[in-house]
Order: sequence, then C-alpha cells, then structure tokens
Amino acid sequence: MKLKTISALIMCGCFLWGCEPGLLMVPEQDMFGPENPSLNAEDGAPEEYLVDEFELSGCGVDESLEDVLGEEPWADEVRGGDGGGAARAPSLPGGLGPQRVLTLLLEAGGRRFSAAELAAIPHTVYGAQADEGVALPPYSVNEAFAADSYGQTTIVGIDGEPGDADDVFGPFQVDDYRCSSPMSAVNEALERYEDAFDPAVFADGARLLLIMRQNTETCRYGGVATGGTMRSPDLPEGLLHMRLAVALYPGHRVIAHELGHIMGMGHTGITQCSGAAWGDIPYRNNTNAYYGDATCGSRTYADWMGFMGLGGASFMSHSGAIAKEAWGWLREDEDATHHIAPVNESGLYALKSISHTDVAGTKALKIPHGPNQFMYVEYRRAMEHDGTPTIDKNVAESAFYEESDIFSGALLRIGGGNGMYRRSLLFDAYASEDDLDLRT
Repeated sequence: MKLKTISALIMCGCFLWGCEPGLLMVPEQDMFGPENPSLNAEDGAPEEYLVDEFELSGCGVDESLEDVLGEEPWADEVRGGDGGGAARAPSLPGGLGPQRVLTLLLEAGGRRFSAAELAAIPHTVYGAQADEGVALPPYSVNEAFAADSYGQTTIVGIDGEPGDADDVFGPFQVDDYRCSSPMSAVNEALERYEDAFDPAVFADGARLLLIMRQNTETCRYGGVATGGTMRSPDLPEGLLHMRLAVALYPGHRVIAHELGHIMGMGHTGITQCSGAAWGDIPYRNNTNAYYGDATCGSRTYADWMGFMGLGGASFMSHSGAIAKEAWGWLREDEDATHHIAPVNESGLYALKSISHTDVAGTKALKIPHGPNQFMYVEYRRAMEHDGTPTIDKNVAESAFYEESDIFSGALLRIGGGNGMYRRSLLFDAYASEDDLDLRT
C-alpha cells in the first residue's frame, strides 16, 4: 500500500486579523480528479492517503485574542424551523454506546398512519428486518449512527438488544397535539391507555422517540427536540423531567436529526466572514434563512454533511468533527481510538482521515477561537485503506460534489456552545472578498 501526504499551512490567527485570502494552502493538484485511482477502484487497488500533515502557525492563545473577540456571542433564539427545532431542556449524557430507544406512535385529530408506514417504522428506526415489498428508506437511523460513529453508537430496543417491532408502541389516539408541548400528548396517552407502555424505562435511561400523525395544529417544524415532564404513577414520585425527540412524519432523516439533538448536538451550518467579524458571527438558531450582512453571516442548516444540517435525506456521509466530539465519537483522551487533539501552540500535526472507520489515530484538531469557541480541522477520503468505499464516497457521487470538492484538503469549522445549542459552522478558507456573501 502506497502512502501519500498532503502539506497544508493553517494560520490560526489569520482569519481574525483580516489577512489576505489563502488561509489554507494545499497542492494545486486535484487529488480526487478523474485520473485518481482513489475514485476508480475498478482500475485496481486504490492508492491510499492515510496520513496528512498540517502545519499550524500562530496558534498560541494570548490576551489580544479576547480583545478582538469580545464577549461570548451566545444568545440564540428558540424557534420552529424548517429542519427541526431544539428547545432548551435538562442535559443528558452524550451519544456514546448503545442508545435504548422506545418509539411511541400517536395519532391526533383525524390523521392516521398508513399500513405501509407502520410496516416500515421498525426498519426505519432500528434497521429491523422488514417484510418483502415494504417500501424502505435508503438507510435506517441505526445504520446512520453506527456508520457515522465508527461503530461506537447504535440505536437499540428498550432491553438493549437490537430493536424491532416490539419496541414500537401504538399507534394510540389522542385528542390534541400542541406544537409547543409535545409531552402533553404523551401524558394524554398514558392517562387514556393505562398499559400503553412502561414509563419506568425512561427513569432507567431509555430515550423517547415520538412519531406523530396530527392535524390539530399546524407546527412550524417537521421535527423537534424538546423537554417535558412525563407524569405517571409508575414513575418515581409520579413524574420525570426528560428530553424527547419528536418527528411529525416517520422519515429516517428527521428522526436521526432529532435524536442527534437529545444526544447533545445542535445544528450544522455554514458561515463566511472577514477580519475581526470572525469573532462575533451573526447566528440565529432554528432557521435556515441567512442571518447577517454582506460581509459576515451564517445559515444554520446549510452544512449537507452528516444529518444535523441539510444532509442525510438521500445518502449517508460523515458528520463533522464538532458533532462527533459532542456525541463522544472523537475524544481528547490520549488512548482514544478516534482522537481529537487540542492545539495550543504552532507545530506540525499529522491527521488520519475522519472518513476512515477502521483506522485509529488523531482525526481532528481543535484550536481555541475565543470564549467557548474553537476552530476544528479535519479532512476526508472517499476510500478505506482496503479499497472499499467510505460513506463519504456518497458525496463524490452526488450533485453536491459538483459545487464543492470536499476531498481536496482540510475542512475548517468554527463551533461552540453546549448540548443542543452546540453549533458547527463550516467555512471556505479559499473565499475571497467577492465570495463572502452567502445571502444568495
């Protein structure tokens, strides 16, 4: 197996001080062009790019950094959005390890699940075997989490075993669904159907996925991650404060997205700024509308990698380093199989591809960028070291690849915040002053 390296210079303070474009320097050669065997496995064993070297300059954290950044810019609005809402709720552990999920189906008003939907839901959520002829999504939620996490997280049933139809409860009918209080519908079902399900599983750490069919109120979201108080005599003290993931239709992407929220991650979008504006990026949660002006702004959902932005509808791809860290899939522990390295000084850093599931090592760098904010560095590959495709090869075969070549060098993100308010903003290190406006 032949190894190649890429050298890149990332000047950490450059985008803060308003330096010239060209923040990221990589070879001019397009390493994933049509002649590159890494995307043409049929031509023989692909050449492998296991380790890239990235040189970081100007990465020391000094007093002048806070002078430029000012106060921590974290005051998001909580509103319904077109990609799923994330309302403030008590914190829960991250998304590492098997995630026990109870799926509850409720019908409000005159809406009902179709027979086809009911037949597909156990597969959509858990990847359970479905009857022949049942229309299925391109992948299950369990498959998405298992692939994205390098096998560290799975979506399982309430007993910790692979999930199936026994972990799907309902559908039950309720009178009403309030967009601002999904738990009220759950409590109505518990009161109306005494043996609907055992709420004690949630006190024991299981997560609740609520899939609704409703026409009692028009909601501004297709899914939402929120908090509420479950009430039942079967619970300790008769109640439990908890988070739940809600989908208003049984779609694999919206379910993965909302589960991702209650496991500890916010939205993944894009940004572009210049000069000192990088220290105070305009940002508004739960809307994909552009927020900012012609020189600096962001779009909350516009990152199409992973499933916490616009991605995940038709194919799987790896989430960015910020989301993977939030869920515990990349960790700072020196002995972590998939490692993220904090950077506080200039130097030469070797990275493994974030796309590779079967390669251990450092897969991202994390560089301080002001109070509770960091810049993250990662890079991607379309092929595993044995010649099989990574899930990121799906990107190379999609329309997105024609607009943005994610395989040509480092990808840079800015992130900060905590829990469901932890944000990730991808930006273009090559952008010139003429390319800063994301409003169109």
